[in-house]
Amino acid sequence: MKQNYIIGGGLSGLIFQFYHPEFTIITPDIGGLFKSAYLAIIHDTSETRKFLTDLGYENIEKLHRKSYIGYYTQGWIRDQLSPQLNLLIIQKKMTPWDSALNKEFKPESLDMSTSRTVNYFNTLDVQPHEVIEKLKSKAGEILEGSVIAISDYAIRVKYSDNAIGAFSYDSLISTIPAPIFWRIYGNENKKFPCTPITNVIVDSCPELFHDKYDVVYYDDSVPWSRITHLHDSYAIEFTGNLTDAQIATVLSGVKIKTVVRVPYGRISSVADNVPPNDRITFMGRFSQWKYGIVMEHTVKQALEFQIKPKVDGPELLE
Repeated sequence: MKQNYIIGGGLSGLIFQFYHPEFTIITPDIGGLFKSAYLAIIHDTSETRKFLTDLGYENIEKLHRKSYIGYYTQGWIRDQLSPQLNLLIIQKKMTPWDSALNKEFKPESLDMSTSRTVNYFNTLDVQPHEVIEKLKSKAGEILEGSVIAISDYAIRVKYSDNAIGAFSYDSLISTIPAPIFWRIYGNENKKFPCTPITNVIVDSCPELFHDKYDVVYYDDSVPWSRITHLHDSYAIEFTGNLTDAQIATVLSGVKIKTVVRVPYGRISSVADNVPPNDRITFMGRFSQWKYGIVMEHTVKQALEFQIKPKVDGPELLE
């Protein structure tokens, strides 16, 4: 068996293996959240352009577009974002959809996932599920299963047929959420603050949205916090884990395509979330537990990665 492994087969794991085919992916599911085009926007950066070119896309410049941002307040969608509205929108994002606005919440900064100086961000018009399919077609070795235990030298894997395997590793890339990693590493005491989100996907333009925009953020006059227009679908985002009954009540009469629930939707950085040894690397937003991590960061990390020298240790988990 190879002794270099990637835990998780989402976008981060697939990108890393694309540039490092000597690694084996261990996952029960290929694609992760990114295989859904409803939740993914690809920013136009030097890293994403290089990645898509390496993946086989041509004429990258023709894929460039400006994605416009709107801010809904007092019954209007505005192009400008004042510091006061910015704070309100952040507080709205961090408040459960059915609760009064948490005005006590004070973020460390007013930086959001988009710029506060202009009302657009540069993107590449590429279907996310196509990226996943291209990566899958070029994927190296994949073990279908879940890592159920990690030590400083080895991992234990439960396969889809419930058989158990154990392997020593020289280098381990973890792309799974930090709370899951630390639990299977044997440390359940670390705290990872987060708030779930629910995305309701619809085909037709929702109420209080305009197709001039790709993303609109909302104040506390409506229950949802954001609507994103991606290709032929709209993702209506709520803070919290809504049941189907609650969705049917809040969006009465709206034809729903699907619902995507993200348990770690809103995350707050944890200073001590660092790998337990230098042969383990955290990669991706949820593994690093940093909200601002996006595709270009993963590509850059993969390109700069170097395998650490082999360290002798116990061959397998006891």
